[in-house]
Amino acid sequence: MVDRIDKLINGLSDFDRELPQRVLDCVRENESVIVDMNAEEQLYEHGQNRLGVDISDYQPYTRRTVEIKKIKGQPYDRVTLRDTGEFEASFFIRYDSDSWQIQAADEKTDKLVRKYGAEILGLNDENMNEIIGEYLRPYLLGLLRHIANGENL
Repeated sequence: MVDRIDKLINGLSDFDRELPQRVLDCVRENESVIVDMNAEEQLYEHGQNRLGVDISDYQPYTRRTVEIKKIKGQPYDRVTLRDTGEFEASFFIRYDSDSWQIQAADEKTDKLVRKYGAEILGLNDENMNEIIGEYLRPYLLGLLRHIANGENL
């Protein structure tokens, strides 16, 4: 019994020490979902930045842009930051030792960030809560179940 308790304590200690890396592992496994939430849900479908603020509050489309959007059959009632799709296609996650951040590699990125703010990149609270609830929590609970069952991580 003492051996099992020691193994449990050691497993929980390892879990605690490795937690930042485990979170990043989960983010890596779900990178496409996370990037899609930023590009599709927030920007395209809702026209919102990571703060939940409508991008058009910063700078709405000009009349000329609205006309171009109408001709292309694209939404013009909100700022989507999508014209060709190249900007969103360039989204990726940059990882540091204990953090991550959505970035974009498109040549228009700096211009769009200056115009609409750095907040266009990143998840809003609703999407972050979904990532935590649907992906991160089950992933971490699974690891804890392994520890509780006396298995190594």
